[in-house]
Amino acid sequence: MGIQIRSSNSVVPLEASERDALNYLKNPFVSHAFLSALERSGSVGQTAGWQVCMLEIWQDNDQLVGILPAWIKLHSYGEYVFDWSWADAAMRAGIDYYPKLVVAVPFTPSMGPRFLTSADFWQQSKSEQTEWGRAIGSALDEWCQSQGLGSWHVLFADSQEHDFWRAAAGLERLDCQYYWSNQGWSTFGDFLEALQSRKRKEIRKERQQMISMGFEFEHLTGSQITARHMQVFYEFYRITYLKRSGHAGYLQPTFFTELARNLAAQVLLVFARQGSDYIAGSLFFFDRHQLYGRYWGTLEEYDGLHFECCYYQGLDFALARSLRGFDSGAQGEHKIKRGFAPRITRSFHRFLHAGLESSIRQFCDREAPAVLDWRESCRSRLPYHAV
Repeated sequence: MGIQIRSSNSVVPLEASERDALNYLKNPFVSHAFLSALERSGSVGQTAGWQVCMLEIWQDNDQLVGILPAWIKLHSYGEYVFDWSWADAAMRAGIDYYPKLVVAVPFTPSMGPRFLTSADFWQQSKSEQTEWGRAIGSALDEWCQSQGLGSWHVLFADSQEHDFWRAAAGLERLDCQYYWSNQGWSTFGDFLEALQSRKRKEIRKERQQMISMGFEFEHLTGSQITARHMQVFYEFYRITYLKRSGHAGYLQPTFFTELARNLAAQVLLVFARQGSDYIAGSLFFFDRHQLYGRYWGTLEEYDGLHFECCYYQGLDFALARSLRGFDSGAQGEHKIKRGFAPRITRSFHRFLHAGLESSIRQFCDREAPAVLDWRESCRSRLPYHAV
């Protein structure tokens, strides 16, 4: 099959409606609204180290097959698939690791679509998907070589795409996150009844502590979210980043107001307040099936407030909406005892330098069993009743 790649230095090379028609899972992070908010706000771009490079995949020059949300990177910040050791090894060997092409959502370690195409594409047989993967992988190799890029990387691809990207890239890396699955519960109380008695009591005690400290929690979504709400939330986000890392965070203030304007129907904003004063907030996204925990900020640190805002309030919302799951983001071993199970995530990598490809393949082959062992260790610590 004849594959051609066309690139664009704007987030959305097609009209919004046409682009979103290719978002087969209606995932908020690859929507026109989310990616354009990143670009318009200056949260991505050449100065931010995420040079926009949307790639259109065409067949025989006249049929658009799909789009890759792609970026040219001169560093590895904001990716959450940590390849600094690979870059160091390449430098020591005299091999240029950067610039590289990354197919991902900036600052978003959440599994989702990375090849934006029609739902019909994934109804093809596995052998047909594999054939497409090999053809598109070869086209990406040629395109990267023509642009002076030594590698391309696909981060946090949705599970439906794994066979496709294995065929395209050939090198796979595993990692582990923590994910809550709804086992048919309707309320938070139903969820608690599935836990061991001691864990159930601990969670109830944690939540009661918030009430005794005078906290109330406000959920806003859709038209309830105003630009002013997002300005307040940004201040929480900015202050918290400054305290923890010494900078104001990757995301610019207008990113949040753009979300309020164009993506509020898929945003949940939770505020913690004491009386009429907002103290902290957490920002989530959701689609038809899942809740995604993303950003957090607070004026002051209170014991237990982060977990209440970012997890328990999210669970309340997910249960009320009958959502299937809650993607809580990267890291956080402390989530296990609250019922978030370990889940394997996958990234796919292709290096045009054969020696570097071979060395990194050996690294991934050694790393994978340790990741799988870690998942099993985490599973043994889940707080649910034995079945």
